[in-house]
Amino acid sequence: MSRIPPWCAAWTTTPVLSLRSRPPAPASAPSVAGGAYAGPGGPLIGGGGRYDGLVELEGGKPTAGVGFAVGFERALLALQAFGSDLGADEAPCVYVANAGKELRQNVFAITQELRAAGIVTEADYQGRSLKAQFKQADKVGAKLILVLGGDELAAGKVKVRDMESHEEVLADLANVVEAVRERL
Repeated sequence: MSRIPPWCAAWTTTPVLSLRSRPPAPASAPSVAGGAYAGPGGPLIGGGGRYDGLVELEGGKPTAGVGFAVGFERALLALQAFGSDLGADEAPCVYVANAGKELRQNVFAITQELRAAGIVTEADYQGRSLKAQFKQADKVGAKLILVLGGDELAAGKVKVRDMESHEEVLADLANVVEAVRERL
């Protein structure tokens, strides 16, 4: 066993901040290093704290410091313990595009409405051109792309395009969730 360096003596190994999971422990649950289901708090998934003075101890200027880490394997175990199916197929994605930067707020509202209805939805947040948004929709594997332009907005409509068949229909903005569900 190696000797602890003298500068470590001032530091504690107890996390100041910890993220724990409290899944129901199955009787046959395997123990993870440190006991995945041991202790009243459940398995430790991550932790962190303040490290003020650490830079100064190494000869630097007094500097405030914080750190945080998450154990990837521990997070996966916690997700599985909560019943998450990590091998399940992803739900089809919808991409909401805008034909002009002035429509971003409207696109955001449509995106939020679809997400609130449980539909996986992406949108442009970088001010890309419409052509670049179509490329991004294809890249993320969107099944549908909703295109909102000034004319569509004025008519209370949104264009719904199937990315595979390239079929397009105009749908009422008031019924956008139903229009998307019909085509997914």
